[in-house]
Amino acid sequence: MYSIQSGYGIAVNPSALWGDAADVQTITGVQLYAKYREMYLTLKVTGVNTQIRVDVFKQVPTIKDDTRTLADIFGTWDNTKPLVNEVLPTYIAKKAVYFDAAYAGLRVDATTRGGTATSSNDPNDLVDLLISRPLTDMVAFHKRCLVNVNGFFYRNLLSGQNLVVPDAAKSLRSNNSTLCGLLSFEEIGDIEMVGITEADVLPKTAGQPLNDGVLFKLPEHAVGKSVLIVIGGYLHLASWDKYFHYVNEQTIGCDTYRLRLEQRYAESAPFLDMGFQRPDGTESDLVIDGAYLRSDEALMKLFTMDQSFFVIVDTPRLRSVTSSLHSLTRPGRFFSHQKEPKYLVVQGAGKTMNYWKVHEAGIWGIHGPVIDAAPSIDTTPRSSDLASLHFHWSEPYGAGPACVLDIIADQVVAP
Repeated sequence: MYSIQSGYGIAVNPSALWGDAADVQTITGVQLYAKYREMYLTLKVTGVNTQIRVDVFKQVPTIKDDTRTLADIFGTWDNTKPLVNEVLPTYIAKKAVYFDAAYAGLRVDATTRGGTATSSNDPNDLVDLLISRPLTDMVAFHKRCLVNVNGFFYRNLLSGQNLVVPDAAKSLRSNNSTLCGLLSFEEIGDIEMVGITEADVLPKTAGQPLNDGVLFKLPEHAVGKSVLIVIGGYLHLASWDKYFHYVNEQTIGCDTYRLRLEQRYAESAPFLDMGFQRPDGTESDLVIDGAYLRSDEALMKLFTMDQSFFVIVDTPRLRSVTSSLHSLTRPGRFFSHQKEPKYLVVQGAGKTMNYWKVHEAGIWGIHGPVIDAAPSIDTTPRSSDLASLHFHWSEPYGAGPACVLDIIADQVVAP
């Protein structure tokens, strides 16, 4: 039997840090698992002047289903199953870094499907992007980097010593712009990009519309690692935002009705082929049938499109911290008094901003492309509330809110 002396852990909140836990005496096992990502308890052996420290979720994995308080669980512990003393680990924060491809000396060319940069002179044949740099191990880029084109994340493939980004050149043709950036996980770990299939997408409640909630079935080898999910080019982590959450180690839930699909359609349509979100017969991108946009058919196509995929990161611990940027009156201009911006910046409905930066008089100026227009609606309807939605394009709103999103892995440096 043991008595609890103290607790030290990290909560599931995306920006949580390690710290003392004051509620470990009264919290139940179920509540502990829901509230904390990791927890170390200092326990006193009953009748002996000895203390031990244990990693609760590792040594007592069944605690996540126990409805008793921790005091009751360890106060009645079977001494024939002794717990092992552990040394409290020390962690260091490692961050994902975002950088512009051109700034890093990478060459970005339009190419035919699986071809080379000079394989065709017909612009209509150029559908992919080819990323290269002399004397560079592009295999390492593939294993550690996500590619972003014009604000949207794409999967990338290896072709010899080059990276190929399927369908990304279509964005160049439709918008006459190719702003290419890379989100590097070099300091965190290897990544794997896995496409989402229809078999991976289930309604949260059997028989109910996908708009009321979705369950994403994760690959088996994702257990013990961190998973990001890209939907239509927008990046999410289950613990970051109000849309996605972990149900268990192999399932991520999504409150689909809360996704800002209407705003995202407005941001995406100039860059991605989003025609599947309009029913046949729609003549203008300015008007969209809200009921169809959130129908099972359209949602399934969104979840399984080329720009929707899982990103499995080889680290068990990922969290995020957001910090707002100060906006100027001129669209697309921001500034920061703090450290050099070298992380992911998002704006609008979550679109990534490919930015340039300049340091002057102690201030970092940030310049990015303007989001062309905003829909005049701000709704997140459930299935029962859907109707035809009319987009009225407003003035550019690049001067709207933008924030830096730090993706952080807490890595053990000393046990």
